[in-house]
Amino acid sequence: MIVPFPPGGAVDTIGRIFASRMPERLGQQLVVDNRGGANGIISAEITARAAPDGHTVLIVPAGHAITPSVTRKLPYDTLKDFAAIGLIGNGAYVLVINPSVPAKTVSEFVVLAKSRPGQLNYASTGHGNATHLAAELFKVLAGIITRLNSDLSAVVATAEMKERLLAAGIDARPSTPAEFHTRIARDITRWSEVVKKARIAVE
Repeated sequence: MIVPFPPGGAVDTIGRIFASRMPERLGQQLVVDNRGGANGIISAEITARAAPDGHTVLIVPAGHAITPSVTRKLPYDTLKDFAAIGLIGNGAYVLVINPSVPAKTVSEFVVLAKSRPGQLNYASTGHGNATHLAAELFKVLAGIITRLNSDLSAVVATAEMKERLLAAGIDARPSTPAEFHTRIARDITRWSEVVKKARIAVE
């Protein structure tokens, strides 16, 4: 069972819960294979290229239905190259704000955002994924204007955050939205080339 994100996240947790109980029905073990990268595209490509014998399954995140719209050319056909099995469940996205923001409800936040066009910012877990589009959908439906990045960059640039990230083996490097977009696009191309050249497939 291929999980399109590293261990520890929500999709991985759901996948492992699922994998722990399915052997009772299947009569054989399910091995969790974390293949994170490129918003799930890499794991989806590996699954699409696997032998169609029912022994390779993919946990599909919400972004699986988004990538066809935000990626120019995918190395697979999202509808034709996969056999749908079934929905495991639905989850919810939660809007959280800093306690210093003078808004206690969603309606108060919308009023505040409209009164400060271009001054409030949001951070998502990646460009073109479900959390990003959820925030954009909220912005459109609420009729507010927000700006990605500055609050996130300000936090990442603090000495405390740099120190904590360094302790975790991460080199803090805040960027502009355009720079991050370019990085994601470059990484998608790079990893897709690696997968193709190495002819990676789960057997």
